[in-house]
Amino acid sequence: MSEKLNIIVDSGEASARRDIVNILRLSGVDVKVQKLQICDYVVSDRVGIERKDSSDFLASMKDGRLFSQAKDMAGCYECPVMVLEGHLSKALHRSAMKPVAVYGALSSLSLDYGFSIIPTEDPETTAVLLQRLAYREQIKEQHQIQLRNVD
Repeated sequence: MSEKLNIIVDSGEASARRDIVNILRLSGVDVKVQKLQICDYVVSDRVGIERKDSSDFLASMKDGRLFSQAKDMAGCYECPVMVLEGHLSKALHRSAMKPVAVYGALSSLSLDYGFSIIPTEDPETTAVLLQRLAYREQIKEQHQIQLRNVD
């Protein structure tokens, strides 16, 4: 396997977060943008990644998207990852949601759906994390990148 890292990015995510895509490309990652059925980023046959900023995480809890997405990802990827970008405590303070509900949802993602939940501060640190996940999967573990779809 070559040392070139590859990451597939959902077209909607790429449009919304051009900064992350640009940082990845500037660091030498081959970024392929296409419509993904589930998740925002794919780095291997077993790792799909959903990125949510803190406000979107809370909104997805309220509108019911969170666990539907989690179920689909967990059914398709052996190692689903949730990147939680930004400051959850600040978003929680601005919302009317109770901390017990938010931490209950995070617990469920981890325990019921097998998600690794990794916090990042901002788009720059998210890009670094994505690159490191791709490196570990593609270079260290020799996993090929492969898209998965919900049956």
